[in-house]
Amino acid sequence: METIIIAAGVVAPIISAIVNVAKEQFKLDGKQVSVLAIGTGIIIGLAYAVTINQGDYATYAWAGLVAGLSAIGYYELAFNTKSGGK
Repeated sequence: METIIIAAGVVAPIISAIVNVAKEQFKLDGKQVSVLAIGTGIIIGLAYAVTINQGDYATYAWAGLVAGLSAIGYYELAFNTKSGGK
């Protein structure tokens, strides 16, 4: 689990940048941006597992998924509660 969170933290800003550029260039809406972010995250995670780490594909695919969700804000939404304050 620790590896997933660390990898997601490193990859999320990259995914966010890629998604924002694509969103502006291709005028994507909310659902398309979500799919693009999640797909990009999983692809980047698997690419890392194939090229650099050479193994542990499931861990890095999950890290990519979490990074994609984080890049579009869903990860924070799911784990932050509405407590009225920060």
